Amino acid sequence: MTWHRRLTPKKSAIWSALGIQDLLRLSRFAPSTHPLMIGTVTHFWNRTTNNFHLPCRMMGMSFLDVTAITGLPIKSPEFTYEMIPE
Repeated sequence: MTWHRRLTPKKSAIWSALGIQDLLRLSRFAPSTHPLMIGTVTHFWNRTTNNFHLPCRMMGMSFLDVTAITGLPIKSPEFTYEMIPE
């Protein structure tokens, strides 16, 4: 992307401080798609549970799956029940 190459020298430090540098780098690459596979997996997708309902069991995406696919680190505090407002 031309905008990314043009702005990187000026904005790289700001992007790093905001924690979005890796995400912006990822946006430069176009993922390969397989239309037949996308059609096949949507057959098993359940909108109610947001999971794949396969013959063996239900399967869903986790943050670790997203990290493995995108290479983006997970940088968020752990969720605890004390964080829920009363």
